[in-house]
Formats: sequence, C-alpha cells, structure tokens
Amino acid sequence: MSWSIVITNVASIIVAILAIYGITAWKREFRGRRRMELAEDILTLFYKAEAGLGIMRSPLSSSSEGKSRKQGDDETEMEIQARNRAYVLIERYQLYEDTFNQIQALRFRFMATFGKESIKPFDDLSMIVTKLLLSAKRLAQIWSQYTLKNSSETPHASSLSRQQSEEMLFYENLNETDKLKGEINSFMSEIELTCKEALSKDI
Repeated sequence: MSWSIVITNVASIIVAILAIYGITAWKREFRGRRRMELAEDILTLFYKAEAGLGIMRSPLSSSSEGKSRKQGDDETEMEIQARNRAYVLIERYQLYEDTFNQIQALRFRFMATFGKESIKPFDDLSMIVTKLLLSAKRLAQIWSQYTLKNSSETPHASSLSRQQSEEMLFYENLNETDKLKGEINSFMSEIELTCKEALSKDI
C-alpha cells in the first residue's frame, strides 16, 4: 500500500471524526438552547401568573367590577351586591386565564426536560387557582346569606369562622401572616431556582 493511499485513508478518518464531533456539538448546543428558551418562557409565564394572583386577591376594586356576572331572577339587591363582590375575583381570573393555561400546557414538556420533581410548582399554582375560584363561589353564598340577606340576625360563630377562613384566602393580607402568599412565594422560589440554573449554564 502506497503512502498516498495511507494518507488519504487517514485523512478520510479524521474528516469523519470531525464531522461526527461537529454534529454532536451542534446537537448539544441545540438542546441547550431549547432548554434555555423553555426555562425563560416558563419563568416569564410564572412571573405573569404571580402578578395575576396578586391582582385577583387585591382588596381594592372599582364599582364597575363584578357586574358581568349573570344574575338570578329572584336575587334581591343586597344579594346582587354580595355576589358581584365575590365575582370580582373571577373577572380578574379571566384576564389571566390564558397565562394559567399556557403554563399547564407546557407542564409535560417541562417535566421531560427538567425531570418529574420539577413540576411541583405547576401543581401548586393550579391548586392555588382552584382554591381561589372555590373561595369566590363560597363567599358569594356566605356574604349574601349571613352578611347582607340576614343582616338583622346574628350569624352563628361557626358561620363567622367559615367566612373569615374564606376571606383569608380571597383577600391578600399585607399586615398579618398570609398563608396563601407564603405558598405562592414557595413555588415561585422553586421555579426560579430550576429555571435560573438552566439560564446560567453555558451552552
């Protein structure tokens, strides 16, 4: 075998190795970029969701809020006011519904990329949204029944306790310990840790 053939064969092998290495490096870079893009998208959506939860729970509202609720034919004016007051949260939820849905739509993709343990913030967010929507429905009944409709009667202690418990979920409390706010901060810290670790890594 002549030296020219040996050199040609060696050159072909080197070219093949470099090609394989280049493809592998490209795939690694591509996967890294997709991982970073997913982390950035999810973190942005979670920040929007956090802002939405704060707005949903804000005790400040305008007189026009809550009036999109479909009223019953037999509702008194006091019942209308009470139920509209609770419906404010649902109206605000509707403004952020797409954000919450986008987050859940990316749940399994995020799990496939970052592992099963990474989706706990998704579940926590979904649970908190559900808690708030249920709280709005319960308070619509409680406020109309105990606070307004029967305002001349003294509510039973258990009824007052139930009302206060629901209001602690419904409204954000800036002066006292807010358990739900603590839960929100907890899952936000978790998603920030996962996403920021991915964003800080070199491709």
